[in-house]
Amino acid sequence: MGKNIRVRINYKGANAVRNDPAVQQELLSIAGKIQDAANSGLTGASSDAMYQAEVEPGRKRARAAVWTGGYASIRDNARNNTLLRSLDRGRS
Repeated sequence: MGKNIRVRINYKGANAVRNDPAVQQELLSIAGKIQDAANSGLTGASSDAMYQAEVEPGRKRARAAVWTGGYASIRDNARNNTLLRSLDRGRS
């Protein structure tokens, strides 16, 4: 049973789903939680120096990123590994 089953993936449809605005919104929500967790340890930093997050659609899928926005967050991440420690917040 099932030896002759073939599955064809509709790549255009799969790529459309992975770039859908609802998916991008969910990715931004997850990235925002990680960003908030990382920024919670920074005190007195300007908004430019805090951790940043954004979502960009790609050719095949949308991608979210959280990065250091300036000197204060770069230093905080180097000393405390803040971005790595904040990843769990995005899973909840």
